[in-house]
Amino acid sequence: MTSPLLGTWRLRSFQLIDEKIGIQDALGPNPIGYLVYTAEGTMSVQMMSAKRELIPENDLSEASLQEKANLVDTFRSYAGTYRIEGDKVIHCVQVGLVSNWVGTEMIRNFERDGKILTLRGATSSARIKQDAVLVWEKI
Repeated sequence: MTSPLLGTWRLRSFQLIDEKIGIQDALGPNPIGYLVYTAEGTMSVQMMSAKRELIPENDLSEASLQEKANLVDTFRSYAGTYRIEGDKVIHCVQVGLVSNWVGTEMIRNFERDGKILTLRGATSSARIKQDAVLVWEKI
């Protein structure tokens, strides 16, 4: 598969745009993340807040429910296959932090300008209509 998306990308920004609230950083300022597209048609993405709380004794089984909720709230991850249709990339989710994502397709408009990749798409929340804008840099 020949793709303009092939390779590993480092997250530069992840913003949510809401008609009522405006623009907000989804994972706070300076989020950390990687997005990988392979020639075989698989993809994987992991993103997190730069300032995440530590859990006691590095043991998830010892963390409180609130501590676990905070970890989930500051992290996004899923993987699966992808395909390109025009200026859209469709992520076919096969594994994800949120189990509801599994078996779904996440459609993102993409624009590549040299080493910069911008992905745009609606969030998967049923409660609030927001658009996500993620900017990645090729590494």
